Amino acid sequence: MGSVVFKGNRNGIVVYVLGKEPNEIKKDIFEKLCQGKDFFYGSRMYLKSDYELSEELLHSLKDDLLKEFNINLIFEDKKTNTPKKGQDLNEAITKIYKRTIRSGQRIFYDGNIVIIGDVNSGAEVVATGNIIVLGVVRGIVHAGADGNYKAFIAAYELQPEQIRIADVISRSPDDKMNKPKIPEVAKIKGKFISIEPYLPNKLI
Repeated sequence: MGSVVFKGNRNGIVVYVLGKEPNEIKKDIFEKLCQGKDFFYGSRMYLKSDYELSEELLHSLKDDLLKEFNINLIFEDKKTNTPKKGQDLNEAITKIYKRTIRSGQRIFYDGNIVIIGDVNSGAEVVATGNIIVLGVVRGIVHAGADGNYKAFIAAYELQPEQIRIADVISRSPDDKMNKPKIPEVAKIKGKFISIEPYLPNKLI
């Protein structure tokens, strides 16, 4: 078995890193991509690893994948467990990021994400569960990435470049400068994403 295993889903390629040697990891990824270059070209790649991968390797992969295959790399820095069958989204595994997600950064988690900070313009956050941001969202946020229409996105303030739940996409309204600065929750109602003020006495 090589140092990586490829699996596909509706959102792109999921690559599980089994090895620790950076050169071997990169070589195996590129060999598999070259075998199906036309198929993989322009997709997203979600990189998962049980081990800590060096910043040098991640930056090298990100730059070379974009240049050679037009692939956007999203790195998940720790092994995660998917919710058990019948488990509610709110009980799923949750990853907490105690920092602002800056322009150019992309994070993915197979579960819920809580961010203590902002999501800046040009940043992207993707979760198979819910996304909660204790700050302002100005970038791209995608909850329920595995197709769960019950997922929600909550933030102190929602001014996203794009907001997505499952396969339903919306953008921030044009008059966002006049919006009151209050906590908000985005969820699917009918066929559209509805953004509403968060009311503590009202269940999400």
